[in-house]
Amino acid sequence: MRVDFLSTESHYREHLQPIWDKLPEDARGSWFRGRPNGPTGNITVVSSVGDLRRLQGAPAVFMEHGSGYSYVNENGERWHPSYAGSPARDGVVLFLNNHELTQQLNHQAHPHVKSVVIGTPKMDAWSGKTWDTPKDPVAVYSTHWNCTVVPETRSAHKEFRWALRPEDWDDRFTWNGHAHPRAWGIVKNDYRNFYIPAIKQFTDVLNQASVYVADTTSTLYEFAYTGKPVVCLNASFYRRDVNHGLRFWDYIPGLQADKWQDVAQTVVRALHGEGEEQRARAVDMVYPIRDGSSARRAADAICELL
Repeated sequence: MRVDFLSTESHYREHLQPIWDKLPEDARGSWFRGRPNGPTGNITVVSSVGDLRRLQGAPAVFMEHGSGYSYVNENGERWHPSYAGSPARDGVVLFLNNHELTQQLNHQAHPHVKSVVIGTPKMDAWSGKTWDTPKDPVAVYSTHWNCTVVPETRSAHKEFRWALRPEDWDDRFTWNGHAHPRAWGIVKNDYRNFYIPAIKQFTDVLNQASVYVADTTSTLYEFAYTGKPVVCLNASFYRRDVNHGLRFWDYIPGLQADKWQDVAQTVVRALHGEGEEQRARAVDMVYPIRDGSSARRAADAICELL
């Protein structure tokens, strides 16, 4: 038996590729970009519930493709199949969890399935990197796609887009733009009309940005991992009386802005070091393993199943 991988979207593959690279060559099977034509006899590693469903109950290893977000419904239940703690995980024989919260949630929902904390393999390459203080700071703006699971998964762009208008620029930094892979349709016209250079790849954001400004996306935490500051944008419809954990509202990774008029000044404050305590606390929670060993830990856990 070998190990197959399945990823139907590029951001799923970004999380899985480091694990594939650490597997022994004789353990690697096939990498599918759609549902296999039939049973392969192998274990398949996935990082989204949609890809898990494509396996139709065949043995699978499941890993989150974000920072371990999870959302509660009106009854306080972790119900949605796309997020940690969901009961909808048919076929999973091993959970690769990025931190203790996802470990706890998945173990509660699936107490008889092996579950291990391995960290976030995607971030191994950024372990130990240091950065010079920028002379000409670049703030990169981004947004999540307009996911309607709960209000807190929706894009805040309609409310905060005005901060990007040239007449509201601050001469202490320059803007660039990014977006979740499913959100480019939301921002592309504004980036063009407001003369905001677009950065397609998030790895380039990690390298080029001095500060990252976004709403509910998991990449807030990935950027915070680098030691550089983030600014979190709170849409008016994000509910303060509903606690999902992590971003809402236990481990916010930096300063927050509640209206677009405050964004520029909040960016400057972040560049001057404010919010560092929040960033460090959030990173400690979401990335308990930061020594570059996450992909190796994941590969070792998978190989124990063979």
